[in-house]
Amino acid sequence: MFMTESKMILPKLNNQGVDLREHIQIIEGMIIDAFGGFTRVDSVGAYRADNGQMMIEAGYSYSIAHTDFADDDLWIIARKARTLLSQECIYLCINGQAHFVRDFPRLQAA
Repeated sequence: MFMTESKMILPKLNNQGVDLREHIQIIEGMIIDAFGGFTRVDSVGAYRADNGQMMIEAGYSYSIAHTDFADDDLWIIARKARTLLSQECIYLCINGQAHFVRDFPRLQAA
């Protein structure tokens, strides 16, 4: 069976500084249930907000091994994570293709 690796990045805190660990544990359970496991490493990301301010945030980067047929499951989990964590978007990289997951799937390739 051919396996590939994808990546999802989740923030540790919401925009008000509230720890998201409880919600992240739910998402981690979804990943384990769908794919059998993951590797998580601490990450730091940065972007420029609409108001021009540079934002730097701590997060978790998840490496997820899966078959090529699991892409839809990754999108579903990323959209649920975006809602559960109250994020504008979630970074998802599937087989080397980067996406910013918002409300509608597969339309926001970077």
